[in-house]
Amino acid sequence: MDAVQFSIPFLTNLRSLNLSRSRFGDRMVPNLATLLLSAPNVTELNLTNVALTGYGLKGLAEEYLAKNPPNLVSLDLTSNKFSEIDQAYQFG
Repeated sequence: MDAVQFSIPFLTNLRSLNLSRSRFGDRMVPNLATLLLSAPNVTELNLTNVALTGYGLKGLAEEYLAKNPPNLVSLDLTSNKFSEIDQAYQFG
């Protein structure tokens, strides 16, 4: 059992998640989406400077936001690499 699966029962009380400066990039978006889908009460998500690109943002939108409209009140995406955002959504 991996750490995310083990943590899932405990995530229902999670309200705020700060992953800023972790630099996990686009490759971790599927894992992040799985974690967030298991944490329905998250209202604050800080993804400042995590090395997301437009492709990672598109993946997060498709894998998390579209499947389960979140209770997010605050989403911080400051200081990421969104120069490719137009390309990522061009063929959407």
